[in-house]
Amino acid sequence: PLHLAAVVSHIATMSILIQYGADVNATAIVGNTPLHFAAERGAVSAARHLIDNGALADLENHDGMKP
Repeated sequence: PLHLAAVVSHIATMSILIQYGADVNATAIVGNTPLHFAAERGAVSAARHLIDNGALADLENHDGMKP
């Protein structure tokens, strides 16, 4: 759910999910974190919110790509 909220830059949903324990560095099937998804979509506010809540900007996905 956090990955999807990041894609659509829905900050309120992201905040609730994080408040209830969503892992901001959780990976999807190919290793993308919510921050990868936000960066790919150009969702700057979502990316900033994730980083402010502990997302690591240097995590690589399975292709070696960083957000």
